[in-house]
This record gives sequence, structure tokens and C-alpha cells, in this order.
Amino acid sequence: MKTKDIAILTSFVAILLIQIVGCAGSTLPPGDAARGKALFADTSLGTNGKSCNTCHTDLGRGEKSLVGKKAFEHTIRDCIQAALQGDPGQEQAVSDLKAYIESLK
Repeated sequence: MKTKDIAILTSFVAILLIQIVGCAGSTLPPGDAARGKALFADTSLGTNGKSCNTCHTDLGRGEKSLVGKKAFEHTIRDCIQAALQGDPGQEQAVSDLKAYIESLK
């Protein structure tokens, strides 16, 4: 294989890897803090009549707060599934809740 062919192939692989890595971090749709604030008190996220506000009674700012934590998307999903007995795959809800919590900083 010629040096020019190797350079082209290497460039192609590098561009492909950059695209794959760039897409990996953007799994959630854009979040809306206002919708997230409404969802925080909404019992429809789960099946047991509870909301996020049931445990996080001061709108997410207290002892069980996620405010200022870096990686908490998984925690939101865990709360929806375990505490609320809901579907943790609600991508828009997770994104909106994340946006709301981030707005509390």
C-alpha cells in the first residue's frame, strides 16, 4: 500500500472516530427547565402516586440534592424506576429534570 493511500485511510478512520465519540455524549434530547420543574412535582412519572418532590421536599435543593453534582442522569433514572416505580427510559422527562436541577445552581 502506498504512503498516500495509508494517509487517506488514516484520515478517514480519524474522522469516523471523531464523529462516533462526539455523538456518544449527546444521548438526551435538549431539556427544558420549566418542564422539569413541573415534572418534579408530577406524580405521573411513576405508578405509585409519588413525585420527585415526595423525597426531595425543597425542590431539589436540600439534603438529597443533586445540585452541583456532575453526573446525575443515572440518578434521575434510578429515582424514576425505584422510588416512583416508573419507566426510567423517559428520555425527555430525564432531560427536562436534569435541566431543571442544573438551573438551581
